[in-house]
Amino acid sequence: YLMSVDKARFRNPIMPDCKLFLEIKAIRSRGRVWRYQGIAKVNEKKMADAEWAATIIDKIQLLIDHQTAIIDSKAKISKNTKNSS
Repeated sequence: YLMSVDKARFRNPIMPDCKLFLEIKAIRSRGRVWRYQGIAKVNEKKMADAEWAATIIDKIQLLIDHQTAIIDSKAKISKNTKNSS
């Protein structure tokens, strides 16, 4: 679950046929919230960079909390999952 994006800079456009390389490192964690820093490169040239925060949440709880979620047709949901509607 992406929580925030900070210090994002888009330096150059990336074309569809480009091979994009991502350099990502975790810079800290507090409980279930992790902070990351990343750089996107094409041919060793920096195209974009940013910092972001993300967390891992229970998929079933997400479905319960956000009833408008779109579920992928390949998703497997436990038969014990309750629909609140």
